[in-house]
Amino acid sequence: MRFRLPKDSVFEDRTPRLVDIDGDGQAEIVTIRTYERSGAALAVLGIRGKDLEIIAETPPIGTPFRWLNPIGFADFNGDGKNDIAIVVTPHIRGELQIWTLRDGKLEMIADTDDVSNHVFGSRHLKLSAIADFSGDGRPDIVVPSRDRRRLRFLTFTRGNIEELAEMRLPAPAAEDFKVVSVEGRPGVKIGLAGGRTVVVSPCRDIQDWEQADGSC
Repeated sequence: MRFRLPKDSVFEDRTPRLVDIDGDGQAEIVTIRTYERSGAALAVLGIRGKDLEIIAETPPIGTPFRWLNPIGFADFNGDGKNDIAIVVTPHIRGELQIWTLRDGKLEMIADTDDVSNHVFGSRHLKLSAIADFSGDGRPDIVVPSRDRRRLRFLTFTRGNIEELAEMRLPAPAAEDFKVVSVEGRPGVKIGLAGGRTVVVSPCRDIQDWEQADGSC
């Protein structure tokens, strides 16, 4: 199958993401579509009959040369289907948004500011991660602050994004995050500017990766 965009937009992404968004058991393609005059939007493509087509899309940012960077997918609102977490303009505004698919349309269900998951010019696009960091059975998000000097653990509850914990980093986050186990609970391994690596968990202080003993 092939899908070609019209001349007013391009796919601005390194890796299409395959995930079931509508709950039908079949993966959709989630990627970034950028318009020449109005900037980036998040597009969901699916197979309909014998065709591949865009089945839902967020509104574009509204300004040319403005980008968004997905965080990932999880059932944040508890309806049994995957929702989508993104960071809009990670180098400028730094707004975290959570979107869900309802009645064939993407609807934003929560947002907050002061985040970033990308360094301008870097090939590392995954300065964020999703896991149950609080241990309550629900997915949480870990993402740096907009200046990347603080680490923020966030959760979606009662229709809002709330902060579980915040930790100051010894240097700005600079490389892809990796979820690791810290004494049986999720933590996150982070590459910092300058080459240092740390492991962080909401239940303990920052420790060097080489010296981490896994204790909370």
